[in-house]
Amino acid sequence: MARGRGFVTWAPILAAVALVAPACGGEEAPPEPPEAEPAPRAGYVETLRQAFDPVLEATGGLANASALDELEESLADVEEAARAGVEELEAAEPPDDAAGAHEQLVAGLELLAEQAADARAALAAARAGDLSELPKLLEAGSALGLERLEQIQEALDELRERGFDVERIGDAG
Repeated sequence: MARGRGFVTWAPILAAVALVAPACGGEEAPPEPPEAEPAPRAGYVETLRQAFDPVLEATGGLANASALDELEESLADVEEAARAGVEELEAAEPPDDAAGAHEQLVAGLELLAEQAADARAALAAARAGDLSELPKLLEAGSALGLERLEQIQEALDELRERGFDVERIGDAG
């Protein structure tokens, strides 16, 4: 496989990350700060940041992968970050009005981790000469980027509509 072709393969992922990034702390002016958020809500939002910031950083690494080794490492980073995010969220106790979105976020991260692992396995098989795995790699790459990030985005939108300050998820600070 030629060096540099990973970008074409992972273009759907990059497009999905671009869709999610504005809602996760993009360049739009932040809304007026809400009145002091009740402590359980603020703590829950902080838990979300701790769970998702590493995932967003890891998916951003896919964009910079210019060789197959880098792509494989980036996929491993996405899988590891998503699994750690699942553990973080499973240990959290969401406020009652966040329970449905919380379950959707956990499911989205679980599937993101599985699809990153599937993509990495398919990449390894293809690199070992089993070209029959290439369609699986492309399928996993497409699903990795679009379906899971859309599911996660919908859950964040639901939390936002319920008054949770999730705008800063994905910000560095």
